[in-house]
Amino acid sequence: MPLTTPTSIFPLGGWTRGLNRQVFELQLQPDETPDCLNVKFGLRGEFETRDGWTRADTGVETVAMRGWEYTPGSGSDRLIVVEEDGGVWGSANLTLAAETVELGAHSNRRQWPIEGVMLDDNFYLFSIRDNTWRFDGSTWLEITDSTLDESGTQATPEAPLAATAASHHNRIFAGNVIASGAAHRSRVQYSMTTADNSGDAGGNRWPALYWIDVDEDDGTEITKLLSHQSHLLVFKDHSIHVIGGEDPTSFTLYNVNADVGCSSPNSVASNEGDVFFFDRFKGVFVFDGASAQRIDGAIHDYLMGGMNLNKAWKACGFFSDSRYFLSVPWGSDTENTRTFVFDVRLGAWAEYDYGVYDHFWFNEAEYTVGNAITAGSNVGVYKHEQGDATDVAAAITWYLETIWFPPAQQQGMTRYRMRKTDLWVEADSGTFTVDMYVDGSEVAVWTHAITASTNRIQLPGYGALWETIKYKIRST
Repeated sequence: MPLTTPTSIFPLGGWTRGLNRQVFELQLQPDETPDCLNVKFGLRGEFETRDGWTRADTGVETVAMRGWEYTPGSGSDRLIVVEEDGGVWGSANLTLAAETVELGAHSNRRQWPIEGVMLDDNFYLFSIRDNTWRFDGSTWLEITDSTLDESGTQATPEAPLAATAASHHNRIFAGNVIASGAAHRSRVQYSMTTADNSGDAGGNRWPALYWIDVDEDDGTEITKLLSHQSHLLVFKDHSIHVIGGEDPTSFTLYNVNADVGCSSPNSVASNEGDVFFFDRFKGVFVFDGASAQRIDGAIHDYLMGGMNLNKAWKACGFFSDSRYFLSVPWGSDTENTRTFVFDVRLGAWAEYDYGVYDHFWFNEAEYTVGNAITAGSNVGVYKHEQGDATDVAAAITWYLETIWFPPAQQQGMTRYRMRKTDLWVEADSGTFTVDMYVDGSEVAVWTHAITASTNRIQLPGYGALWETIKYKIRST
């Protein structure tokens, strides 16, 4: 009788769990990838090339680090962009012009943050580099009075210098402040409301006793304030606190986590119910209003070991399309040059080879600033997730590797011969390459160029015997 050998089919239905850099390749499951770059995953685990970015503005002359949309109750919205060296640009469109504002350059981690806050149709620009500035829709005004004696008006406002600020319960809350000539690194100072200030903007008047000290003796300082779920979140370097209540008679301070904090203030981002942030010493977390849970299990050691810890306070995080984007300085880079993307629907990570300093919406479209690749930073404002196929005319190199087949629980002394490989691509144009590897070797045993087709694509088999096999799909 002729010898009949059994036939095994190894189906691969997608990568619903995304990138996993934490586990040895031979122990991964079929719906994970040990290595991928510049691909985004769909809800059923399919993947496609990430969107590129293209410059959208004119005007900005150096690397920008923050951006906001000024949205008054009436009149035109306005884009406000701050350069890393403290220069401010603005316009009702993306043709930006230099404003009469100069915050100066930063010289250390403490001076890095710049925060913009809207209240009562006024936009306030806070930092500890220089005095606070206010924009009322037509004019920028430097607020030189930081005495905080409840004397501020629209014509002659007062305000502290601050590393962070947030609009909350019709007031401005400022954290890590300099007021009346003294620095209070653990203090939250808050303004009046419009009603308290006889109809004048609340952010113009700050009573001397409207403050809350947050563990002022713990040796750290406030890094970020965020209004969330009717409470004010207060991040310090190694702790998280909440201020509850609606007015000075009911404001109450609670310590909600004494083990983790955030020294990368621009990494804090929220969606409808959760707050995502990056602790450069402990990893990536999500806070649900009660507790913080680490979510970077699949990439933790790779992320923490690959970034430049000494510059990780520049990290930027933002939320877009059900995904948390985290940009960090990678390798020895001193600017954000690598982005890790967490899809909250899948619980899956992906990795992109660019970084940003900030993300914002303007006229119902998304933009980023501070975009950088390995070669260095790029000046200006860039479109984000708007279908661009290149990074400023540079091709996007992407790839994805499968696990080693068969999966770990099926591996043994069995040897196989590949008869054929079937591939489905939901596209009718474009080209890419498929490489095949066997038995742990990183040298491909065959490579085939593919022209995309909506029909099933049949790849050739491999006649030699093998125990494990994997594929790499790649293109530029």
